Amino acid sequence: MCAAANVSERVYFFVVCRRELRAGEAWFVKQEVRELGSSDELTGEIFTRANPIITLLYSPFSELHMIPLKKRPETILFDFDGTLANTFSSAIKIFNKLSTHYHYKKIKEAEVEQLRNLPARDVMRLLNISLFRLPFLVRRVRKELAHTSPKLVPGWRETLKELKKKGYLLGIVTSNSEEHVEKFLTQNKLHLFDFVCASARAFGKGRVIRKLLHQKKLSPAHTVYVADETRDIDATKKSSIKSVAVTWGFNSKQALAKLEPEAIIHKPKELLGVLDKLN
Repeated sequence: MCAAANVSERVYFFVVCRRELRAGEAWFVKQEVRELGSSDELTGEIFTRANPIITLLYSPFSELHMIPLKKRPETILFDFDGTLANTFSSAIKIFNKLSTHYHYKKIKEAEVEQLRNLPARDVMRLLNISLFRLPFLVRRVRKELAHTSPKLVPGWRETLKELKKKGYLLGIVTSNSEEHVEKFLTQNKLHLFDFVCASARAFGKGRVIRKLLHQKKLSPAHTVYVADETRDIDATKKSSIKSVAVTWGFNSKQALAKLEPEAIIHKPKELLGVLDKLN
């Protein structure tokens, strides 16, 4: 792994150890070696400590200590409806259109702000939405949304480009259809995302995220989900990832704050500063 060493004088090594590439955890180790008979002795000692992939470089360091590297998020997941795409008004129109067929109350204009302050399950109870009918309603709403042309929330284009320049892996996790999301990205010339994960689950997004993390070999500790609903923030806690809530979507700042996301932003560009602080 490194050059053999019958060392008769004091030699110092600069050792870079990585536990796992996907975990994104790394250490700088300054190791003093005296009278070292072989490289196996050194690598064996370090392996028992961290089981890393090791690179050894000669360097004149004198002290022995370990310094953790800065751990910023590496993967950013985005919700689609209400977060990237301005689908709020279209969703309410579709929701009211389907109310007679699925036997629930329509949303009155005067009630919108009240509903924004409530978690999804409370909204369902208030409007008498049947849990049994919910999966069918979600699929129908997805189908109707596919015929709309939502606009990109102002500020995202520049922010996403900057995130890509910084080397972040970008993905979308949504209950909308993958076909609709891909169509939206093409129309807006947003060829910046590495993957789209679509699921028709209204709830249970935490399970979807955990499955995605496993499939993509992503570290939960270095993954952030940017979303606009309380159920999304709840999903991040169940999947052990960080969350950033946006205030321009379905739920209000007050409702989102109750679930204690790592940050709340009011404009897309604010995400850049937030990520620098999430270590």
